[in-house]
Amino acid sequence: MLEDAYFVKMHCLGNDFVILITGQDFSTAAIQYIAHRRLGIGCDQVVALNHQEDLWKIRFWNRDGSKALACGNGTRCAFLYLVQQRLLSRNGTLYGPVGPIDCAITETGVSVKHLVNFDEVRKSKDFVIQIPEVFADHLKESFLAEMAGFDGDILPEQGFAVDVGNPHFILYTESDPFAIPQLSLYARHLSRHSLWPQGVNVSFVHIISQGKAKLYTYERGTGVTMACGSAACAAGALLHRHHNWSCSEVVTQVGSIFIEHSGERSYTQTAEATMVFQGFIALKLSH
Repeated sequence: MLEDAYFVKMHCLGNDFVILITGQDFSTAAIQYIAHRRLGIGCDQVVALNHQEDLWKIRFWNRDGSKALACGNGTRCAFLYLVQQRLLSRNGTLYGPVGPIDCAITETGVSVKHLVNFDEVRKSKDFVIQIPEVFADHLKESFLAEMAGFDGDILPEQGFAVDVGNPHFILYTESDPFAIPQLSLYARHLSRHSLWPQGVNVSFVHIISQGKAKLYTYERGTGVTMACGSAACAAGALLHRHHNWSCSEVVTQVGSIFIEHSGERSYTQTAEATMVFQGFIALKLSH
């Protein structure tokens, strides 16, 4: 039986979300339908909000139907919606799969706070394109075929694993990552590396100037997105660790996310969020 489900379509710097106000669960097929840009509403991720025991709980799904543990931009959009509906104050907390997320409306946008964990450094011999053994056996042949002619010389010597509630693998580039041909293919294969059985978000960071860097992100379960809040936070934390930037501007395709070190492992990311439209979609909901 189909039911009309209320939704809100929002975005942060082109990273777009369908937000549902429900405690219901969704099948993989339902998420894929909602996220489909021709058959459904269309989005990078689906977000569900549920008011339970005086708390606002938030859940995330990638476009392929898999669940996500965190989403900075999705949290930002959802929090702004709740504030606009007068369901939360301008300083509030959402409760996600990995714990509470402190949020606030500021003069420059919506801020979201993350705790950051750094994993061990992954050396170049494990990740550069010239060594296909990095990939699972069933991916090697297709990888080599797809990557024929790729210029691997621009890739960095090290990659870094950073956890901000969801896993990120970050590499530095010497040039603008958006100008690198076929970079999405390389990122897609890295995102499936066996070190992360559930997949990993892969980002490429290019330092523009002091305190400013450009970010390109391939999100697991979704693909290349115009912006990624948790990746920006992971990149900002890494830049703080490596270059002592207490504040950084992370430039995406259509705007910037501002990262500030707010104490020990805590980082706050701030950017604008935008309402696009709202409506109802017919869904088969689980009861």
